[in-house]
Amino acid sequence: MNEIMNSDKESREIFKFRPLAKLIHSIGSELIGNAAAAIFELVKNGYDADADEVKIIFEYNTNDSLKIIIEDDGHGMSFETITGKWLVPATDDKLVRKTSPNKQRIMQGRKGLGRFAAAFLGQELLIESWTETEYSSFFIEWDKFTSEKFLDEVDILIEHKESNRSPGTRIEIVAMEDKYKIWRDKSTIDKLTFELQRLISPFSDIVQSEGNKIDEFSINVSFINCPISDYFGKTIEIKPSEILSYYDYRIFGVIDKNGTASLTYENGVEKITQSEKMTLKFDLPKLGANCGKIYLDLRVYDRDTEAIDNLIGKGLVSSDGSPLGKREAKKLLDQVYGVHVYRNKFRISPYGADGNDWLELDKDRIQNFTLRVSNNQIAGFVTIEGEEDSNLIEKSARDGLKENESYSTFVAQVKLALNQLEIRRLAYRQKSKKGRKSSVMDDVRDLFSFKNMADGIDKKLKQLKVADVAIKEVRQIIQQEAASKDQLLQEIEQKIAVYQGQATLGKITTVLLHEVRKPVQAFNQESGIISNYLKKYKQSANQKYFEEIEISTKNIREQALLLSSLFKRFDPFAITKRGHKKTFNLKVTFDKCFGIFSANFTEGNISCEIFCSDNITIYGWEIDLLICLTNLIENSIYWLADTTDKKIIIKASEDEEGILIDYYDNGSGIKDSYIDGSLIFEPGFSTKSNGTGIGLALAGEAVSRLNGKLKAIKYSNGAHFQLEIRNAAN
Repeated sequence: MNEIMNSDKESREIFKFRPLAKLIHSIGSELIGNAAAAIFELVKNGYDADADEVKIIFEYNTNDSLKIIIEDDGHGMSFETITGKWLVPATDDKLVRKTSPNKQRIMQGRKGLGRFAAAFLGQELLIESWTETEYSSFFIEWDKFTSEKFLDEVDILIEHKESNRSPGTRIEIVAMEDKYKIWRDKSTIDKLTFELQRLISPFSDIVQSEGNKIDEFSINVSFINCPISDYFGKTIEIKPSEILSYYDYRIFGVIDKNGTASLTYENGVEKITQSEKMTLKFDLPKLGANCGKIYLDLRVYDRDTEAIDNLIGKGLVSSDGSPLGKREAKKLLDQVYGVHVYRNKFRISPYGADGNDWLELDKDRIQNFTLRVSNNQIAGFVTIEGEEDSNLIEKSARDGLKENESYSTFVAQVKLALNQLEIRRLAYRQKSKKGRKSSVMDDVRDLFSFKNMADGIDKKLKQLKVADVAIKEVRQIIQQEAASKDQLLQEIEQKIAVYQGQATLGKITTVLLHEVRKPVQAFNQESGIISNYLKKYKQSANQKYFEEIEISTKNIREQALLLSSLFKRFDPFAITKRGHKKTFNLKVTFDKCFGIFSANFTEGNISCEIFCSDNITIYGWEIDLLICLTNLIENSIYWLADTTDKKIIIKASEDEEGILIDYYDNGSGIKDSYIDGSLIFEPGFSTKSNGTGIGLALAGEAVSRLNGKLKAIKYSNGAHFQLEIRNAAN
């Protein structure tokens, strides 16, 4: 329709969109990432149809073609469904209905595009479908959708008639040429069967424990005349890998929408599995937005030689029942590792795929090797709620979830749950002597020790009946070498101590920055006042303006002295060399250290009491005691956050043996299992959500340089640490 608008014959015309037919072909062949993903889309259609079982059949023909048949026993499609929904791209039918008619399953296909994955798999498509009363079928040659015809010009013949056959749908895809060749590659089929194992969430036991009904849904894959010998005539029942039953450690359970976690931890290393139930509250306001209910099942494997032997010893075998070697067992672990995300039973890609470390576990492990597990050590399964309940929105390109605030909360909660496993794993490994026990300095001293070598050489020379004189000369040579290295050892010890002091300074930088703000703000304010009054004084020479300048100058001077005093409090931590040991007053050092945190104590409403005689002295490096106390105080401030009537108490006494210092707070305390075996002093161990696990390790090493020992004492009313500093003679 044309409408003349003016004398220049300008016009407006109304047109309608007429998409080309190749749009459909593009949706199927370009939107879907790979052959396995295309199969998944069609399997999901069977699930949405309330099927109990989906069969996938690969039937190889002699004419270099392949039939891919996907059958389900769902409710089928009527003529009206085919014409009004299946053949209508981007229909919102499933989005509107939300659940399936019979089993009330949450619909998988919600964008109305997944069914066109058939175009990715082959050149021809035949669909036959039976409802309780009718049969319908139609045939598509996808080449017709690559022409320049418009979509509404492509004719599709649909046959339909009455039927009394059992409901279901049969999809037959003919693949030729390049679409056929990919299925002659063993790696393609291996990938398909492997990915199908991960397509459906394997932890129905957790969902069932919540009182939900188990919804059985099975997948089988058959191969007819397959040219690949491993698959010829084979039918595979898709089920989770057997290795998932032979984990070393496991944590599973539910985190509700309010952040309350009901979890169970299991240690599967021993012959009899040990378990522990726990209820935790994750702080949602700190994490961000709500992400709905989370079901999780995280299984961890140590992967060292002893752990692999243990897996095999538990009964792990290959798929055909034959014994496994270490190499095959590690290969199985390589196939299942990763943390997978599921919604409504089906996996969301790409989470958990090879190389996809969406929780950044490997990054965390680099920062804290002792405590954290790596991505290839964990086979994890996490199920989330629908978009409406979780605000976890899937991207339109089917490549994961949108990274909004709810997603950040989701990631944080999964990591907090995993951290509970990591803490208990480390405790067990320490107790069973599977983990590292020595301190950094112990390791350095062992490295420079010549004693074991000298004893070994001495023994060997005696076995060889070497003359005693010669043995004595060899031992003297070794002793001389040890003495020459002793100076180097002392230098290394000094440098380590300096670095530990600087590390502690780094931890309390936030304290410094917080207190610096006040004087800086005063400088800015008073300088403006001075500038203003100076201008007025120049204009009028009025004495009152000069007096105001004097007042502001005095305020600046006072703030400068405050700032200078503040920096002096931090001076001991800024050392670049250790210097010589000195005698220092214990009470003065206490006051120095507590003074650093004075603002934190005031803001946090924390009371501090120091019980120490004025005349107790220590010979050594004061910085070492400061390092210890600073880390203890920093921990107390953190764990006292949710406590009322907050207190820190420190008591010191002296006898002929040395000095005993007891440090208390009335915070949440320390679990006995963390105290046993001195686990909390292990580098990397932390129960803080963002902890580095170096604080108490630094504190313990610092006290050892004072000829002392730091230990945690079991205490029912909070945390209790004890420092034993022995006299030099002892």
